[in-house]
Formats: sequence, C-alpha cells, structure tokens
Amino acid sequence: MPPRNTSQSPAVLRRKSAPEHTADLLREQITAGELQPGARIGVEKLSQSIGVSANTLREALQLLEHERLVNQELNRGIFVARITEADIRDLYAMRRLLELGTVRTAQTVPPEALRALRAAITLGDDAIADRDWSASSRATTDFHSALISIGHSERATVTMKQLMAELRLTISSVREALQMRSEFQEDRRAILARVEQGHFAAAAELLAEYLDKGERAMIEWHRQLSDSAS
Repeated sequence: MPPRNTSQSPAVLRRKSAPEHTADLLREQITAGELQPGARIGVEKLSQSIGVSANTLREALQLLEHERLVNQELNRGIFVARITEADIRDLYAMRRLLELGTVRTAQTVPPEALRALRAAITLGDDAIADRDWSASSRATTDFHSALISIGHSERATVTMKQLMAELRLTISSVREALQMRSEFQEDRRAILARVEQGHFAAAAELLAEYLDKGERAMIEWHRQLSDSAS
C-alpha cells in the first residue's frame, strides 16, 4: 500500500468555519468597494442581509480587524478602514520585501503560477478595454499573488493574501481618481515576459521600478482625494 501523503497541513485540509466564510464574503465586498472606507458596519442589519447570526458576523469582523480591513472604535462601532498615506508607504515597503525577494531568488516557475500570471494579464486587458475598475484591481492583485507563488512559500503566500486585500482596499479608496492606466498593465506584461524567459534578475529590476511608480501614483491619488475632501 502506498504511503499516506502527509505533505498537506491540517490548516489546508480542514473545512472553513462559518466566521471564515463570512469574512471571505465581507473581504470581497470591502475590497470591491461595495462597503466604502469609513462606512459604519451595523452588525444586526448586516447579519440579517447576508443570512448569518450576529455572533458569526462579529467573529468574522474580528478576523478582518486582524487583517486591518476594519477598525473597532470604542463606543462608536465598527468601521471599514480608511487608508492613510503612511499605510500606503508601509504596504509598499512590505511588498518590496516579499515580491522582490521572491523574484530575485527564483530558480523555476511552477506551471500553475505561470498560468495564473497569464490569466491575470488577460483579465487586466479585458478590464482596461471595458473600463472596469473593479476587475482591473482584481487583475492587479491576482498578478502579484501569482508572482509570490513562484517562491513555493506557504507563509509568504498567506502574508501576500493579506497585503493584496489591503491593496484592493487602497485602490477602492482612490477609485474616483483611478485611471485605467495601461502603462501599469504593460509593466506587468514586461515582468511576465522576463519570468517566462527565466530572467529573474531582469524581472526583479522591472518589478522594483513598477513598485516605485505604483507607490508614487497611489500617494498622489490619495493626496488629491484628501485635498478635495478638506
């Protein structure tokens, strides 16, 4: 009899709990902009609208608070997080550590990672053609999540998932100022081309320039929104 495969951890094998499923649903609503930054979350009303108990929803919100997607304010309630300029800088600093480190040390690309990278590029092309900002932000996060999977690190993948949720929250925060800038899509396409060729040092160099440009753009958009709101 062949040996039992024990390579998967219990965390991978177990089923998700009701609060985790609820957190997944709310995370998508928040990062898609359906729940706006700064919006107050009414537990009773929201629990009824999504069909879960108030206790389940509260547990889900605790998970999202750990991910920095919601904030609980004493005597005021729970709110969708607002992204600050300091948050943007910190987010990009962490992305540089993870993404650049992964690409610079890569030796091979798993076939599933390559498929995911190509699918993200296709989604981005379609989003730009349709001027669909939500799909565009999803294509961006899909691309970078796939890029991290090159490193074969489960911990890096989990960390990147949280960072990408924060990135989509950041994008939703500036969506009124966000333009479907095809230059970012072309940058991702160029990075993918280097990865496909196995030229990881060149891919990392392009990625570093891309992250610098993305951070500058996010900060500029955030400042414009802050100025218009003041």
